[in-house]
Amino acid sequence: MPIPGRVAARAAALLPFAAMSAACASTATLTEEELLAQGRVVNEARTGAAALAVVERATASEGDAAGDAAEALLASGDAAGALAAVRAALLRLPPADRADRLRAIRVRAKREFLRASVAAAGAEAPERATEGETLRVRVSLRNLSPAPLVVEEPDAGTSPTLVRLRVTRSAFDVFGDVRIETWEESAPLPPGRADSGTALSVEIPVDTARFRTQVPHGFVVYDFGGSLLPSALRAGEVEIHERFTLAEARTMTFPQKGWEEVAGDPAAHLERGLREGNPVRVLVAAACLPEGERARAGAGLSRRLREERGWAPGLALAARAALRFLGGDPEADLWDSDRWEERAAAARAGGKEGGP
Repeated sequence: MPIPGRVAARAAALLPFAAMSAACASTATLTEEELLAQGRVVNEARTGAAALAVVERATASEGDAAGDAAEALLASGDAAGALAAVRAALLRLPPADRADRLRAIRVRAKREFLRASVAAAGAEAPERATEGETLRVRVSLRNLSPAPLVVEEPDAGTSPTLVRLRVTRSAFDVFGDVRIETWEESAPLPPGRADSGTALSVEIPVDTARFRTQVPHGFVVYDFGGSLLPSALRAGEVEIHERFTLAEARTMTFPQKGWEEVAGDPAAHLERGLREGNPVRVLVAAACLPEGERARAGAGLSRRLREERGWAPGLALAARAALRFLGGDPEADLWDSDRWEERAAAARAGGKEGGP
């Protein structure tokens, strides 16, 4: 079985082909299923494969091999290649259980192809803000295809294309407590058109002032995710019905005045907070550390917490809360300094830090 090309090249070929095929179809436009069942991206099989389905059915081992190959293509990011591989294998009518596996892979590959080559949805939010402000979260649907992406006015009695923004609020305080709440904000994506490489978007306000009685002595993290539910959405002449999962965004907010100064030099303020015995400054400074500095700071803080004597109980609690945040693990305050040092070394080697 030949290995198909990459997603981007196939995407450019798919939509124009699907649009031409629409004129020959029994309906005026193609559904997503019809889109993904036509065109070069799903029809590439070796010459004579249709005839072989009659005279040379695939064996169980061949069905397994085809499924493994399709899984590998999908794992490598080649959803279009996975679709082509699955279709070629199904044309040879493998045993029923292998065919069921291949169809399940096809469903996943279709979804990935849509998100990688037709359109992608994501949320954008400010990196930091003051708790109590209204956060402006922008949700966009970016056109990745060569055809225009259009949200039309829905017919009477039909729901609009809808953004369902999931908001998770995690409030961290100096006592080590984390209070988590999740809710949903909804807004329609306005009708419009996005040419290739541009996006349709809507701004959703998230009011944080309603938490004025739940302000922690520390900081708050807002995570934004959710989904976009299409209605009257098309790429060229192709209708799209598959829901999109939003690429997530995060905003960190601070209730205390002067957090901007701390955010300007968090390493220095972490040291100052420890020196002055200020639990809030310690926790806020830890929250403001860049990802690349978190493991190194965690190693130093863990070592001092174990080696130094005379820590006030409130400061020790804040330091442990900071370690849990820096490690992105509820038990990170129990890690020894060697584990933190290994984490910091891995971050330096990979150029990336783990953690929230």
